[in-house]
Amino acid sequence: MGPRGPIFREEVPSELMNQKEPHKFSEPLPEWAKALIGIAVIGALVKWTPILELMTGFIYFCLIPLIALASVSVTARSVFHMILGSWKGAVEQMNRAVEEKLKNAA
Repeated sequence: MGPRGPIFREEVPSELMNQKEPHKFSEPLPEWAKALIGIAVIGALVKWTPILELMTGFIYFCLIPLIALASVSVTARSVFHMILGSWKGAVEQMNRAVEEKLKNAA
């Protein structure tokens, strides 16, 4: 037998090999215990690691520049559509003026 358990199939006990269903080692943890473990892990991260400083750095170096780029993009898109709308409006107005002159000339 190896240091962590059976290595070869011959080393596994025959009663485990002949089972039709997988062996149940223990019952699953109740939900309240899982929640308590999660809260304990979060508490340990906050207390013993610089997670809050890392999150602050992420906000300063990633999110704020991303928000700035997004706002520039929205502004540029709005200005582009405003210019495009003005251009189309001007072209339509010129076309109407030309059509009126053609009607008056005919």
